[in-house]
Amino acid sequence: MKNELELRQLRVFLAVVEVAGYSRAATALGLSQSTVSEAIASLERTLGATLLRREGRRVVPTDPGEVLRGFAQKLVALAAEAAAKTSMAADTATPQLAIGAADSLGSYLLPDALARLRAARPQSRATIRTGDCEEIRAWVQDGEVEVGLVIEPVMARTKDRGEALIGHCPLILCGRPRAGNFGALELRRCAVHIAGLEGLYHKALRTCLRRAGAPMPPLHAGGSIEGVKRAVLSSPDAVGVVPAFAVAPELEQGELQVLKLDPPLPMLRVAAVWQGGKRTVPRPLVTELVTLLGAALSGASSSSPRRRERGSRVDVR
Repeated sequence: MKNELELRQLRVFLAVVEVAGYSRAATALGLSQSTVSEAIASLERTLGATLLRREGRRVVPTDPGEVLRGFAQKLVALAAEAAAKTSMAADTATPQLAIGAADSLGSYLLPDALARLRAARPQSRATIRTGDCEEIRAWVQDGEVEVGLVIEPVMARTKDRGEALIGHCPLILCGRPRAGNFGALELRRCAVHIAGLEGLYHKALRTCLRRAGAPMPPLHAGGSIEGVKRAVLSSPDAVGVVPAFAVAPELEQGELQVLKLDPPLPMLRVAAVWQGGKRTVPRPLVTELVTLLGAALSGASSSSPRRRERGSRVDVR
């Protein structure tokens, strides 16, 4: 064998076998179908055997696949047990926590929560790795991070791992304070800034405008939420699409205001995910971090723009 077996591949294989399909496994794992297919193909290349076959609409294991299934279940269970016992030992020594976080969470909510965690547990240490939600789930699944912090649409759900809801926050369109109303044509003449031209925020804006029957305005990629904020604060004609918690201080101080879209941009859910399934209880360090993040999110949303949207209304109907 040219390559060694990877736990990630085995978990994907077991998921496909369990639900008897690639697309259903991708949904359960929170991965794209192409990622699931490549994981299976890579596993088959490693073992030099065909592991799955189609039987009508179902995907079932071949004879080699049935052999692998038993070993895969043992290996995955053993890895989970090793991680749990190692985590328990870490809690009695110097607590260390490997975190995967969406960039906006790592920049605006996590620093305060970690500062409070260190105040309560002076010996605790954390390493942070940022990425998109699909990457973060893969890191959790592979054991590269102990807990993943994701931000996603409210309707998103994952079923293959433990999860705790941290809270909800609105996605907003914000700009410098201005008087009066303006509609879709004026929005098209604005410089609309967004962190990236792909991903959650871009998709949410596109969906909102499509539902309203309004055209998509030209977009400027800021590269990060901080880049969007700087661009909007520097120009009266600029507007930005950001999660509300990222601009909470600027909204409170009146430097920015929420521009109301109709229909509105969606609410987002902020969640923590960890390995092991819904029945797995995370170690106390993770539980404390989730509680502190919930408090930080609640504090940033105490003057929710859903309840008090000052200034302009952007009518896109």
